[in-house]
Amino acid sequence: MITACESPPTAIDMEQKDTMTSVSSIEKATDPFEDSLNAYFENPLDFYQLQKGTIHRHSGGSPDFKKENFHAISDPDAKFYVYWAIEFDTSESARPPALLFATWKPWKKARQKYYETNNETLVGIQSKLFWNGLKQSNFVNKTKFEIESKFGPAHFSQNECACYLQDDQLLILHFKKNVVDWFKYFWLKDSNQDIDSIPGSFFEWKNS
Repeated sequence: MITACESPPTAIDMEQKDTMTSVSSIEKATDPFEDSLNAYFENPLDFYQLQKGTIHRHSGGSPDFKKENFHAISDPDAKFYVYWAIEFDTSESARPPALLFATWKPWKKARQKYYETNNETLVGIQSKLFWNGLKQSNFVNKTKFEIESKFGPAHFSQNECACYLQDDQLLILHFKKNVVDWFKYFWLKDSNQDIDSIPGSFFEWKNS
């Protein structure tokens, strides 16, 4: 009901209201590419589930997987591990192995060290394999079109790699003839890391 002291809304008032509503809707709209990246970085891989179905061993480390480059967990006694899956390597002496995982394992209590198998924090993946066991990280053989349809254009490129950097997490996808032939995932030590400070070796697959 319109009282005597009120005036009915004019056409201009209604137009302004519609405009404000439209702007508000745009502001609330989410970027589907950003959503896809958020979802990936929140859970690049369920490492515990992967371990249950994969033969793995603790390696001597990887040139790219230096613990000082990675996000650290709160346990100052935590151990940094690098695993590779034996069944995918034609030779145990292959360097680097075709599939690597980097994790931190709490090391303060005996149960954490020897009995708990689901307490490792995944901070790195390096793979040149197509394998369904990698689930959402099974990027090898994906086309550039498939990657960009999911994550959008790369945030930056280096050495034929499409790179997606969000806070302290980095996904690197190397393309050969517009198809991913290897990728690396890093949970970095620092957030909002300057691109120039990222080690150049991250953007290479070195065979020794």
